[in-house]
Amino acid sequence: MLLIPQIYLKNGKVAFREGTRSALFHESPLETARAMKAAGAEMMHISDLNVQTVGASPNFPHIKSIHDEAGLAIYVNGGFKTTQSVDACIAAGAEFVALGPLAYQQPAFLDELCKEFPGKIGTHIDVRGGRVTIPGYAVVTNKTAFDYAERFLDSGVRYILYSDVKADGTTGEENFKNLLEFCKKITARIICTSEVGNLADIEKIVKLSAPRLEGLILSKALDEDRIDLRSAIVMVNDLVIASGNESTIAEF
Repeated sequence: MLLIPQIYLKNGKVAFREGTRSALFHESPLETARAMKAAGAEMMHISDLNVQTVGASPNFPHIKSIHDEAGLAIYVNGGFKTTQSVDACIAAGAEFVALGPLAYQQPAFLDELCKEFPGKIGTHIDVRGGRVTIPGYAVVTNKTAFDYAERFLDSGVRYILYSDVKADGTTGEENFKNLLEFCKKITARIICTSEVGNLADIEKIVKLSAPRLEGLILSKALDEDRIDLRSAIVMVNDLVIASGNESTIAEF
């Protein structure tokens, strides 16, 4: 299982979240990527805050340099609304592109993207307090994570970015159980986006030995320096070796 650091890009620079203290983060996307590669990262999650309806994002050249020069596999999350913007992002080196609310709002568009870019489209499923939450929806949906996952798989989605947290946003034992159940039932490549708070949370997720769970996103805890990326990667590798399960290496 890979640990995948997350960064936000805006206007060609790394956008720092309030409270960011980690020395890994630099204004330059390439410098940040190199620092994360030096700490042992193999893949990076990029949230592009400038995805355009028409034309390429100003961040795409930086995504390309991260892929080509830093040698990191990348997946990109953003407000993609056209096949052109998805095409430009994949051409820049993205391993896959993850859609946001549009995957729920426009299933026909999701179908189109999956046909146009087979194996390159992902979707988010976020569960909070036992209910699937969709950004931009005023009413909480009554459908389950499995309902949406099956629909996405029917469309041809290859990756599902799944999170399961309590109502207050923290992660507990029940959430770990839900993650394991989801991975057992859903035949997609799964990346966990649940917010983890410390190394103990990471250890619990690794020890689930959940099938098809390929990675875990490190976001706020990494920003706030509550998790040291290098130490966390070493721990995960040791746990995987001890379990006898080979880690999954992202495809470039």
